[in-house]
Amino acid sequence: MLTHKEISKLFSSKRILEICNGDFTFLKKVATNYQSNLSNPYTPQEVYEVCYKDLSRNYRGEYFFKNTVTEKILLGRHSTNTATAISEFRVGKSKADCVIVNGSSTCYEIKSEYDNLDRLDNQLHNYQKLFDKVYIVTSENHIEHIEKK
Repeated sequence: MLTHKEISKLFSSKRILEICNGDFTFLKKVATNYQSNLSNPYTPQEVYEVCYKDLSRNYRGEYFFKNTVTEKILLGRHSTNTATAISEFRVGKSKADCVIVNGSSTCYEIKSEYDNLDRLDNQLHNYQKLFDKVYIVTSENHIEHIEKK
């Protein structure tokens, strides 16, 4: 059995690229965790949907928050005809988790409950030089610390 942390790697660009190149090894490994929830035969889409549903309840990592920002901000407030979302946009030595450009630039730095805040000051310093707005998207366990900043 894989851990939720290991399963969440199914959503990484590395694993998606593997699947695009015809390598389903990791996807099949993840699917074994969810056999009772999958049809026989199953599709990659079905594996992703079952995994996302599980992870959204039990392991809200970076991918969950990126998806939420994209869904609620990009698709909920903007038009994909006039706005663009960029994932992992490099700014100096930092990497902005999600950037939405729509006449202005907005950076979303994600700190899930599994992240530490050691680099946050430097990240914010870099982002504030470039983006019109900078937001921190986080879980409840970091709110008090972030609000003090």
